[in-house]
Amino acid sequence: MEEVVNDRRLSLSVTDRQIASQAAEHFLGTGSAQASDYTPVIGWKNNVERKKQLILAYGAEIGVAKKLKQQWNGMSTGKRMADVGNNIEVRWTSTDHAIVYDYDRDTDLLFLVKGQSLDDLYIAGFIPMKMAKVDAYKREREGLPTTYWVPIAKLYTYLPDNGAVNRFIDRFSRLV
Repeated sequence: MEEVVNDRRLSLSVTDRQIASQAAEHFLGTGSAQASDYTPVIGWKNNVERKKQLILAYGAEIGVAKKLKQQWNGMSTGKRMADVGNNIEVRWTSTDHAIVYDYDRDTDLLFLVKGQSLDDLYIAGFIPMKMAKVDAYKREREGLPTTYWVPIAKLYTYLPDNGAVNRFIDRFSRLV
């Protein structure tokens, strides 16, 4: 039986989980800012907590790629390329908001994923980046990049069944 996309749960294999964990380890081990002497920012109690969040974030990217039958572009894509396919940025959150940055590419779609473990990840919704960057969601803090906090209730949740989803995503991203 073929999986229906509107079931927004993400399914990760044992291999997917290992890749997410390895990506988190690599991320924490490569950048001096993320190395063992790194001072956590607000929201990170320590690097153990940061690693858990990174595993969930990479798991979210892998899960969305599998769900949409698109390529996961791997770790360290930065802002040069999409996390998934050609235009999908994936964010995992433990909050009730999708956080978008001024420097995020306007042509991307943001997929927001929630869940407290790799077993319960699900797509909370999605929104074109350009639609997220509006004054109603804007938060400016001195010395920090402008962010936009989009409430989950404002995200789109409908995705068409299987074969049509990629055409839908492509057309939807061009609406704005």
